[in-house]
Amino acid sequence: AISSADVKSLKADTSVNPETLRRSAKQLLELSEAVAFARKKSSAPSSAASRDKRRDASWSSLLGSMAFVVGLTLPYYICVTYRSWFVDEGFAIYRNPDAKGETPILDVLRHDFWGTELNPPEGYITHKSWRPLITLMYAAEWRLCARFGWGGAEMKPMRLLSCIIHSCNAALVLMLLRVLRLPMTWACLGAALFAAHPVHIEYIVYLVGRADALSTTFYLLAAIVYLKLTLRKRPSLPL
Repeated sequence: AISSADVKSLKADTSVNPETLRRSAKQLLELSEAVAFARKKSSAPSSAASRDKRRDASWSSLLGSMAFVVGLTLPYYICVTYRSWFVDEGFAIYRNPDAKGETPILDVLRHDFWGTELNPPEGYITHKSWRPLITLMYAAEWRLCARFGWGGAEMKPMRLLSCIIHSCNAALVLMLLRVLRLPMTWACLGAALFAAHPVHIEYIVYLVGRADALSTTFYLLAAIVYLKLTLRKRPSLPL
């Protein structure tokens, strides 16, 4: 027969030591953490490679679209072959001492776009079109043409610069539409329409329209920078 003392002895022998349980649990926890770390480490290279591949594909798509959009502006470059001054170009450029670099810079800042004093004497008029940056650009181009033997054909490199500005604007429109998170296809179509639209002929061929082209450039740059700062996960500027 089994006595109560034997039962108590059996229970004591089969009981689990709490300290042993704690050590076992700690070992299991360390083992699971080691397994999780090993899995994460093995998957990190593949995920990084996948991200790099997606980034490369995105850049390739952007550069390809940009080349397409800029290519649509190339027909405008035919105007570089024109040897005539059109309409107001005579008054604004080749008859204007300010635009030919013959006037001190401080005087240019006191003149309107056509070379007239902003506060003219009696008998002279001005419509106050003050564009000193454009006038100084003309002056720099005129002097460079004289230095490199392009005298008498200054309108050609001037129109070339206007074409380049338009090409840059077309690329900036593509970037702006992408910053606004339009799909690449629609962004490319929008920029292509901007690049090829005939409304731009006036400010490309007609050098007096340079101010419109440059104002577009600065507007697009400002919009892109602002949206880059505000469309992040943590905006730097208020919308």
